[in-house]
Amino acid sequence: MKKNLMNHHLVLGVLGTLLAGGTLCPSVYGAERTLPLTVTGKNQAVTDDFNVTVTDGLHDAALDIPASASGTGGVIQVGSGRIVGDFTQPADEEIMEANGVYIHGDYTGTVQFADGLQVSTTAAGRNFNADGIYLTGVEDSYDSQGNITLEKTAKVNAAYEKNGRIADAYGIVGKDTTLTLVSNPVQGKFLDLAGLESHFAHMEAGDGLNISVTSGPAAQMYAMAVDAMFYGKIKLGNQNTFTVSAVADDSTTDAQIDAIYSSHDHPYDEPEQGIARQRVEAGDDTTLNATLTSSRSNQSTIQVHGAFLDQTDFSFGDRLTINTQMTGSGKMGDGTDSVASGMVVWTSQGTIGDDFRDTVTFSDGAVNRVQGVKVNGLDSESDLSQGTSLAIGKNSRVQLDLSRGTLEKGIMGYQVVDGAALRLDNQAEVDQLYKVKPILK
Repeated sequence: MKKNLMNHHLVLGVLGTLLAGGTLCPSVYGAERTLPLTVTGKNQAVTDDFNVTVTDGLHDAALDIPASASGTGGVIQVGSGRIVGDFTQPADEEIMEANGVYIHGDYTGTVQFADGLQVSTTAAGRNFNADGIYLTGVEDSYDSQGNITLEKTAKVNAAYEKNGRIADAYGIVGKDTTLTLVSNPVQGKFLDLAGLESHFAHMEAGDGLNISVTSGPAAQMYAMAVDAMFYGKIKLGNQNTFTVSAVADDSTTDAQIDAIYSSHDHPYDEPEQGIARQRVEAGDDTTLNATLTSSRSNQSTIQVHGAFLDQTDFSFGDRLTINTQMTGSGKMGDGTDSVASGMVVWTSQGTIGDDFRDTVTFSDGAVNRVQGVKVNGLDSESDLSQGTSLAIGKNSRVQLDLSRGTLEKGIMGYQVVDGAALRLDNQAEVDQLYKVKPILK
């Protein structure tokens, strides 16, 4: 349940400069706030830096943009150079929201962020959702007792069937932006983390977006650098680096780690078939790093992907580089298993440009399979193999590097199943390197 944000105090700073080309520059002389801020006007300019600590559970974000700040043609200008939020979950709070910037459901308008913005979010507690920048065009509905009366999935499907489009909510992230999210679970039970997130809304980012997400262990843990869900659209520029690093231990029962995640629902939800697809676009020279360290004795579902693309139309430019690394063990056998994979394309369609590099490294444990790229046309609810495809440009290379491990199902450079299609241009290579040959059961 979202809390009411009580602080509406505004500290005025010197306004940032809006260049002739429309680019908002960060304010050099803005004051530093130590209290969260709730935006109240559709064209409000936010120029202060933020260094906010929240321990009482009364605030969901350092900078909060509610639906009440909506307005036709409204543009909220965030000229801050630095937004820091440090959140600690109170003992009596069931689940904590911890966000650097939170643009709420039912907000309409545009939020324009300055070039060079640095957003840092730190969250500590047992159960929490945490983001760098979170844009959602719709939220769960609650009754007066805090019980969910209508979930997001039902609301977005009804809205899309009625209007044929997603919300008129836009987040425009400037170039050379850095988003840092650090999760410090304390006897962690549930963590849902994302650096940049778009639900049922439009998100764009300029060149040079750098996202880092790190987390300690929890029973259920889900961490993504970029997250598009509920028909959300994300368009990214060139020269991006997205890094997710997490640790699982014997208390972990379910974990999914992705540099990019795009699907209709959360990874922990029951799979739902959407009535449209998400959209993810990235320019040239994007690097995806996903690393998960598990205990050798863990027998739970552990999955790590450079990119997980489900019910999504997507495109990546030239020189996409994926580095996926897993150390330790997860669940073996049929059904929901444990996988280390560079890219999973599931009931989706997309393209990757020339000079694609995909390296998957696994060691010191046991999982079901290690794979470079999987293209699967079968949806969990029905056969939607038509239109499921991946096309990769010239001079691609998939490399699988394995040592000291046990694999139940095998090692695959490319796996194409259930009616899907894969097209590889000239000079495609697959390398399998064994420091110590893994045992295949």
